[in-house]
Amino acid sequence: NDEFYDDGGKHVWPADPENGTMKPSISWARHTEYLRVAISSTTDVTECTVLIVHTPEWRLSFARPGDDRWTLVSQDESFVANVLYNDKDGLFYILYLHGSIGTLNLCEPSPSVSLIMRSVLRSSGYRTMYPVLGPSGELLQVWRNWSRTHTPLKYRDTYQDIVNEMLQGCVDLAQKDDNDNKQRDELETEDGDEEGELWEANVNDQEIDGSQLLREGVDLPHRLVDEVTTDEILVFKVDVDRQKLVELRDIGDHALFVGFNSVVCLPTKGFPAFEPNCIYLTDDCSDDSPMLRKDLGIWDIKNRSMRKLSDAWPNLHPWLHLPAPIWITPRF
Repeated sequence: NDEFYDDGGKHVWPADPENGTMKPSISWARHTEYLRVAISSTTDVTECTVLIVHTPEWRLSFARPGDDRWTLVSQDESFVANVLYNDKDGLFYILYLHGSIGTLNLCEPSPSVSLIMRSVLRSSGYRTMYPVLGPSGELLQVWRNWSRTHTPLKYRDTYQDIVNEMLQGCVDLAQKDDNDNKQRDELETEDGDEEGELWEANVNDQEIDGSQLLREGVDLPHRLVDEVTTDEILVFKVDVDRQKLVELRDIGDHALFVGFNSVVCLPTKGFPAFEPNCIYLTDDCSDDSPMLRKDLGIWDIKNRSMRKLSDAWPNLHPWLHLPAPIWITPRF
């Protein structure tokens, strides 16, 4: 394999462009070792607790300021999808890849995860999952299904494909609309020559001389790696009493902000720049290789449709080639 170094001799990126193999090095540990983080809210930052999701097997560990090392959490399930801290009850909420949810009280002497919601999916699939507190403080799940942009439309999961992965009796679906009924054969007719064009573009990328790119000051990993796109987003209310998820197509005059950071649910009233019942997205692919961070846009929950930022302003945002941006909630 060719190896690329920066000016200081530090190892940056091992690659085999001829075979299309791109493996993350230590500089991409953020994408491969530490996957998610949640921090308890306290008046004194020295008293907070940090909970991380990490490899192997997407396990949980926590630490507090002053600790010498991370403490592994005892849990019956592994493969955590995401975590959330709820300052109303002081608990961490753990969302697993199959849709089950547990709570974790790190104030206990020997903390362990207590399951409050059963699994609802047969498989994890290509999706990123988020726990979030809704407009009234209710617990929600957001599922974001994605695929690589060079994947032909006919091979991408449809809404019905996702429904077929659900365990029987575990999910109450919303009333169907025309978008829900779109089948794979319809996507095939929309695909056209896209597969051939994308494959040709991918091959051309692999033929780029990596050393020349570095000499020109171009960041090689962001030129030779995949790009993903969000295909479907589903929002559910968690009904713990009935042990079911309830699909939502309306969250009122609120909007969700989804990305690398924890999901934020905010009212749109008084903020005309934001649209109600929408999800604002930054790139958050959970694949273990760096990505062109262009999967940004606005998802309409009711109509289940996406407006991509890169489509509206394809050349105005050079920061799309940097690590994924995150949402920040100002305190004012």
